[in-house]
Amino acid sequence: MAEIERDTAAKDDEPSDDDSSEEEPNNGKPSDVEAVPGKAWVIRGGAAGEFEDHNFKHSQAVASFGSRPDVRHVSSRKDLEERMLAVFPDAEYRDLNIPDAARQLWMLRSEVGVGDIVVQPRKGTSLDALGVVTSEYFYRESEEPRARHAVEVDWQCIDSPRSAVLKDLRKSLDRPPTIFEITANDSVWRLHQLMSTGRDPGPRPGHAGPVGGRTAPESLDELAEELLWNVEHLHKIETLLRLKRQVIFQGPPGTGKTYAARKLAECLSGSPDRVRIVQFHPSYAYEDFVQGFRPTLADDRHGFTLADGPLLRMAKQARENPDETHVLVIDEINRGNLSKVFGELYFLLEYRKEEMWLQYSDEPFSLPENVWIIGTMNTADRSIALVDLALRRRFYFVEFYPDTPPVKGLLRAWINKHASRMEWVAEVVDLANERLSERHAAIGPSYFMIEGLDDASVSLIWEHNVLPYVEEQLYGEGERLRDFALDRLRGSAREAASGNGDSEAEPTTDGAAEARAAVADADKTASADPADDESREAR
Repeated sequence: MAEIERDTAAKDDEPSDDDSSEEEPNNGKPSDVEAVPGKAWVIRGGAAGEFEDHNFKHSQAVASFGSRPDVRHVSSRKDLEERMLAVFPDAEYRDLNIPDAARQLWMLRSEVGVGDIVVQPRKGTSLDALGVVTSEYFYRESEEPRARHAVEVDWQCIDSPRSAVLKDLRKSLDRPPTIFEITANDSVWRLHQLMSTGRDPGPRPGHAGPVGGRTAPESLDELAEELLWNVEHLHKIETLLRLKRQVIFQGPPGTGKTYAARKLAECLSGSPDRVRIVQFHPSYAYEDFVQGFRPTLADDRHGFTLADGPLLRMAKQARENPDETHVLVIDEINRGNLSKVFGELYFLLEYRKEEMWLQYSDEPFSLPENVWIIGTMNTADRSIALVDLALRRRFYFVEFYPDTPPVKGLLRAWINKHASRMEWVAEVVDLANERLSERHAAIGPSYFMIEGLDDASVSLIWEHNVLPYVEEQLYGEGERLRDFALDRLRGSAREAASGNGDSEAEPTTDGAAEARAAVADADKTASADPADDESREAR
């Protein structure tokens, strides 16, 4: 095998005089910087953890990038990418994300070296495997196609609890790529300590990296805990983003779509600085989103200047930082005229490697592989019907409905954690959603996930948020609207809980709700007058 060129300068750093650990590590590994040269890497055991057992049994770390060609003799990362492009036909190109795979395979081929630490997060668990690299990269044609690229690893611990790792390092371990270097906060020394002592002592004084301002969620596990989700839902969305790079969260109002999109974007990108949020609306245009001329005033003269929109600004930032994920969150994506806003970007969403000339630019443009898009869509909005099939085909869709995970049971979980005596609210919301005929117009839990939730605040929320929303869904059905009075629903839920079924409850004492129902009846009676119909449409 050809000799691997490695940049050893990074492994010969000046030794540190600071040794804050008093514990004597095992395996003959002293705990100061001079005795722990090298790097630290995450090498995942497959998208679903399918190579974990193989790795432990054969003392290897396999990079499961599919049947990529032998790259032992390539001279550069560009050469590696060109070889991969030659091997795979265009029909397979879109799903393989060849530039990203080439970058990561080049790391394994030319940057991972003997003595480096490997961390393999165990899929579907809260455990990590920790080991030390004992060989350079090798390629074996005899192996199963997806297991041909590997390094040998001495796995010193395959069941280290993730809880033993402090939050700042946990965040680094949970980034999405298959292979990446861990560089933050004295990670090499700390991981040696973790292997030796079973605990992460944190960075030594003077070795912690910059912390910046606002921080991203620590990891998918931490984010799942914050969102009160099962972490598998987050892993699934991450997988969808890695496959197509764009997803849309769709569901009724109040289901947490925008909040989850923003938090997930910050987590996957690793920094709020790599996240941009835009909101579409009917007057939003291509010139706002992509590129267009803006009026200017210079030297008392009016003119126009070509200005980049948020998409091109993010693309430029992503191109300058190719190893980092950048996420664009598009809130209310269905409220814009999508053909008008995206223009030729429809093509580039699907063919990221291709280039096109933009409307106002003299240079070809391509959408970088490391730009991901998360859109949100309100299914109760009538404009959802305007989302054309061309756009739908380019996005994966993730449902946010109160009757299915991750939203199902969310309100109960939140109430149990923050306002345990208000469990009746979850019962009332579930009952109201059962009585609504359309799941896309269900009542979401976020209305009630507020600090200091009590009976008075629930009454206010119901009267001024929920009932107006329900009235819109039940326009002209005054009798049905009465069934959504808070007191009636609470009484029905109480009787159902006591085993008496959903029998007729006592008349509501909620005078405001009754008044609203009476107004709805009046609207129904007056609907024969076309002028009134037009008035209500305008409203």
